[in-house]
Amino acid sequence: MTKWLSILGAMVLLLPTFAVVSAAPPNPGSGESFISVQNLDPVDNVNIHAEYYNAATGIVDKTKDVWGVAPFATAGFAPRLIPDFPDNWMGSVVISADKEVAAVSSLVFTGGAIGGDGNTMGAYTSIPEGSTAVYLPSVGKRDREATWISVQNADVDPADVRIRFFDRDGVEIVAAVQDFTLQPGVQRTVKLFDIGGLPTNFLGAAYITSGKKVAAVATTHTGYDSDIVNGIVSGATKLYYPLIRRRQMGGGWHDYSGIVVQNFDTAASAEVHVYFYDRDGILKADFTDTIPALSSHGYNTRYVGNADPTEIDKLGLSYLGSAVVECTNGKLIGGIVKYENPRYALSAAYNAESAGRNNLFVPLACRRQFTPGVWYDSTGIIVQNLDAAASASVHVEFYDRATPPTKVAEFNDTIPANSSHGYNTRYYGNAPPSQIDGIPFDYVGSVRITSTNNKPLIGVVFTELQTDKGMYEYNGFVKDIP
Repeated sequence: MTKWLSILGAMVLLLPTFAVVSAAPPNPGSGESFISVQNLDPVDNVNIHAEYYNAATGIVDKTKDVWGVAPFATAGFAPRLIPDFPDNWMGSVVISADKEVAAVSSLVFTGGAIGGDGNTMGAYTSIPEGSTAVYLPSVGKRDREATWISVQNADVDPADVRIRFFDRDGVEIVAAVQDFTLQPGVQRTVKLFDIGGLPTNFLGAAYITSGKKVAAVATTHTGYDSDIVNGIVSGATKLYYPLIRRRQMGGGWHDYSGIVVQNFDTAASAEVHVYFYDRDGILKADFTDTIPALSSHGYNTRYVGNADPTEIDKLGLSYLGSAVVECTNGKLIGGIVKYENPRYALSAAYNAESAGRNNLFVPLACRRQFTPGVWYDSTGIIVQNLDAAASASVHVEFYDRATPPTKVAEFNDTIPANSSHGYNTRYYGNAPPSQIDGIPFDYVGSVRITSTNNKPLIGVVFTELQTDKGMYEYNGFVKDIP
């Protein structure tokens, strides 16, 4: 098996929150990561090697191997199960494998000052390689919102790193520039509340550059919960968002979404057109906007932001759908979605996608009741068909973590053009209840979704923990398989 350091084919996982954290507001408490790695090879088993790099020294503190993971199955990596793993550890993980894999890291924070019970969580996906330019569309330093930016040197030589900040009007906060050097494999976490030159109530974008390849994630602790997104390393002229919400229940807000789009051009504005579709693929609202260079704009289904309020109102108060953002003057853009649920004090986030494939993979899905009738967690998978003209015929398969894995559920569905469908391990959605009910109540596993008529798919995954009152979202992985 070949072992790489970050850039030569391994999955780079930044784990910024093992340590007991400081009390910068809002204080999330202490955090721990859990990694799920899925084999994407349709034929062969995969052997997986994990290396845990210390954030301060860049030295590998621990390793773990899992051999013979079957096609489409997953393996779990938890620090608490590794003998003599140090407490209060902060660092990153490099996953290497002899076949193609995908990975997701879910983080759980406990003992904090966020939410009613002090428990929050987030998730993010593996980064296959670093880049000399990384973009973070939404970072904040304001009441009930604190972003941490974690940057790792993914190169074999020392990296000089610069982080620049831009507000929503396109103005660079020059006094907030962060310059530092990272040795190979070393990670640094920059907390926005520790940057004196960044004004209070700041909301904007970050732009990271280096002469060497680096990778980054942004963890934002809010008044409700925590969310994590990957730094974006390549832009596109068209972005897709599989899951957008705008719902009121009982006269109050249940949940809402904020689309954030960053212009990657260093000199010129980006002209964008934003479209909202329902789950039948029907256009419900659209508007245009101009985003300054290196800045970001937000389109919020509750607070509006830079959106057209008249168009946002057209979505109604029971909206569940998807969105598309297209740059009409050829500038490269990238984006994320922020989600908030004030009813249950939840928040989450995921990255926009720019292209789909005929297979979608989900490394971590759950359906658990530890006490009969009392839900611990459940997962929803939202799949978007990117074909603008034709429906996608899909086949959905759920696998457990047994050796060899058992297929515990499978079914077919048809997703209309330019639309999305949801498959939920508790509430069913567009999945047949008979299949979902056949999944055991101790289920932790993986999912493969195939377009049998070769349409491009993307997806986002969310898991709700009813007992711990937390939630996380992450992007599914796409791959073409003949």
